[in-house]
Amino acid sequence: MEAPVSLATRAGSLPCPHLSASQPSQTPLSAVARDLATYGVMSALSQASGLLLLPILTRALSVDAYGSVDMVAAFVAFLTMLFRAALPSAVARDYHSSENSEGPARLVSTLLAFVAGVGALAAAGLSAFAEPLARWIFDDPGSAAYLKLGCGIAWFSALVSIPYMALRMQRRIVAYNALRMLQTLAYVGLTVALVIGRERGVRGVFEAQLLTHAGVLACALFLIRAQLTPRLSLARLRAGLGFSLPMLPGRIAVVINEQADRVLLLAFVGLGGVGQLGVAARVASAVQFALVVFRQAWQPHAMLLIDAPRRNDTYRRMLNYYAGTFSILGLWLSAIGPEIFRFVVPPEYAEGYQALPWLIGAAILHQSVVITTLGPIVKRQTSSLSSAALIGMLLNVALALALIPRLGLGGAAMGLFASTLVYTGLLWRRSVYDAGIPFDGATAIAAVATYVLASLALLTVWREFDGVASCVARAGIALAATVFLVPHTLDAQAWNLLRKLARRAVS
Repeated sequence: MEAPVSLATRAGSLPCPHLSASQPSQTPLSAVARDLATYGVMSALSQASGLLLLPILTRALSVDAYGSVDMVAAFVAFLTMLFRAALPSAVARDYHSSENSEGPARLVSTLLAFVAGVGALAAAGLSAFAEPLARWIFDDPGSAAYLKLGCGIAWFSALVSIPYMALRMQRRIVAYNALRMLQTLAYVGLTVALVIGRERGVRGVFEAQLLTHAGVLACALFLIRAQLTPRLSLARLRAGLGFSLPMLPGRIAVVINEQADRVLLLAFVGLGGVGQLGVAARVASAVQFALVVFRQAWQPHAMLLIDAPRRNDTYRRMLNYYAGTFSILGLWLSAIGPEIFRFVVPPEYAEGYQALPWLIGAAILHQSVVITTLGPIVKRQTSSLSSAALIGMLLNVALALALIPRLGLGGAAMGLFASTLVYTGLLWRRSVYDAGIPFDGATAIAAVATYVLASLALLTVWREFDGVASCVARAGIALAATVFLVPHTLDAQAWNLLRKLARRAVS
């Protein structure tokens, strides 16, 4: 554990000009508010490719074909996690560390070179087995081309995660978001050109992803060129792997937990069920945009505060604000979900709504790890993250096996929500009892209970009512939950943050 240093000392000694004047007069929460506003719309737009393409792909592809896209996307997500080896987290943890005496350049370059070499070998090896994998997953050896493209996408995606994290640690927010927006626009444009213009079908989706990730990697490396050096450091690699590898089983378990429902739906329901779940996940990504904005703004400040005297109070308040704000956003998105399905996608996807509240809730719980994992990160006890994720994964598989045959798509989503709740609760406990971070348990329980009860009520109204009565009832449920959550999760400092964000947005 590095020697304690104050926040002012950390901020004053940062090697990046974007952080050097951290404005000591500002509170940490004010600084987070400033960065939230700066990320804001740009970051949300940069994450919007799935929603932008949703009405196009659901009309250009059949439900089964869309299910194939979602299954290959799950394969890519798993490979990307393997190739990264959780090393972006090592970049975040040690970028400003006083133990990192060699400087950020050798850290970033060393970990980037490791991901490039190991990922290339793994991608080449897996590509050789693409045909038997395609026969096993799709019962169609002809789909091997999708999996080969997926290996390349995963390699590029893992590589670009290192320079992306470096940009975030420097708080080069405009450069980071401009690059993400370029990625979104390029992917949407190429997908439309290949799927609609060239009639490449499912293959065109993945060809567009591969080309986009390759181009974005080149741009990202150019942006961090000052931090690229041929002088690699074995010491930094050992330190990075020592921090990240204990986290890797947990990261793998999280991805399996997120994607296991698709595999089991494929077995019990077929590709059509996978396609409906995929559409619900794309709609749920509307809240995911806001979650990603928060994570990007909060993580650099959370790392800067690790040794600061006011660390625990800031962490506690932030979890309360997070629980209240995102529960409210999630419930309002769930409340208008039937209308989104009605106007955005064809009618054959409408049953996907039954998964929407649970997918949104699972995303909110999962992204809260940027706060609930702070205890193990402070203590450098990252192996505990893996044990929590493994427990959550096993629970999700067990629940999916029990619920999918009875409840279908809704059972898969409910199992994911329940397992993510257990995973998050275990992380919360480790931070409270092992690291002494005084998270407010009563507030967290109130937020979760309110979300669950309101979600059950929304789904009941969706099944039992139609038309205006359904709209009014769903809006009333979301409003009642909001009225309850606001005073229980947001204090005076939270309202000050909201006012700062509003002024920033208007100015």
